[in-house]
Amino acid sequence: MRIGAKLKSRYTDFKRFQKKKGTIEALKVASQNPQRAFLLQDKNYQSENRIDLEDRWRLISKHYNDDAKNIVDIGCDQGELTRRFAKHGLFAIGIDRTASTILEAESQTSKELQCYFLRSELDPKNIKNMPPFDVTLLLTVFYHWGREFGWNAAEDMLYTIGKNTDQLFYETPKSYEYIGSDQFKTTEDEDVIESHKNYLREVLGDQVIIEHIGTTDYRGEARKDLIFDVDCSQLNCVCD
Repeated sequence: MRIGAKLKSRYTDFKRFQKKKGTIEALKVASQNPQRAFLLQDKNYQSENRIDLEDRWRLISKHYNDDAKNIVDIGCDQGELTRRFAKHGLFAIGIDRTASTILEAESQTSKELQCYFLRSELDPKNIKNMPPFDVTLLLTVFYHWGREFGWNAAEDMLYTIGKNTDQLFYETPKSYEYIGSDQFKTTEDEDVIESHKNYLREVLGDQVIIEHIGTTDYRGEARKDLIFDVDCSQLNCVCD
């Protein structure tokens, strides 16, 4: 069987499994057995929405763990960052809630990459079944969860992610005005970056090591986004 036919067959089998068992179970199978992944088809990611893709990639690519073997990109949009990790040898999964976005991501991904995409709307219930990944991207997603599910539920979701990854790249709007919650409001005497780091420690625990690795533009407007590299490896550490 030619490679194209093999990949098509693999993709068809995977989609059937996803439909029958659900996205979370499909993710578990994929994370445990990359050979079953559909190696999907290279364009752009949020080019019509964001102008900071290259800055995001430059910052994150300098900091992700060298020994990482897999990555999940939550809220992947059209998957450009997901693909770039796959091109660097990682098994990469992108998740997005919008069907048309996932179809576009698939159409832009070359068949040679260990990279594929799933449509799923993560929520406080199903996220508890997420399998572990070496690296997780959560880029300007968390505050949407806070608005949709409430901040307590969103914090539980973030903690669940932290427990299931060694390294988390967390991006958030710098200003509380864009986040939509006064709990992120700072006084003139407070350092905004330190305030966000303290918030992450409150949610994830004092075991995490947090580094602010850069600030990016959203659309070249007033809004700035902060990217943090969060070492979550000690959250699951069994210490003496």
